[in-house]
Amino acid sequence: PDIEERLISRFGWGLSADLKMPEYETRYAILERKANDNGIEIDPQIIEFIAHNFKSNVRDLEGAVIKLLAHASLQNIDDIDLAMAKRVLKDMVKDSNTQISIEQIQNYVCDYFGIDTNKVREKTRKQEIVEARQIAMFLSKKFTKSSL
Repeated sequence: PDIEERLISRFGWGLSADLKMPEYETRYAILERKANDNGIEIDPQIIEFIAHNFKSNVRDLEGAVIKLLAHASLQNIDDIDLAMAKRVLKDMVKDSNTQISIEQIQNYVCDYFGIDTNKVREKTRKQEIVEARQIAMFLSKKFTKSSL
């Protein structure tokens, strides 16, 4: 009752926004800005390393910087170098860069079912082949950006 009708109308429409992964330049700028906002000086090489290796979202970028700064603080290290950044962030970098291809998925599935990879690509309707094909298609759709 206390909310004006025009506001209710606007809230009813909602907001639809297309969110995409930030590009390299944007990630780099975000990292620079975060460092400046917190009064921290980070070597440009380290910013480049983080921007190149953390591509998914801003939260991961911030998490990498926080982890790096926390490690430096706990170890009483004033100057963070690239080697230290790579060492501290190696477990996070490995996860963010893991990419799998459709061919790898097909190979894993075919190995599991003990069938030849060429059989999955054929039009046969044998149950064991169909099952392997469907699982490979499901996993490919889920874990790759390729259209099937």
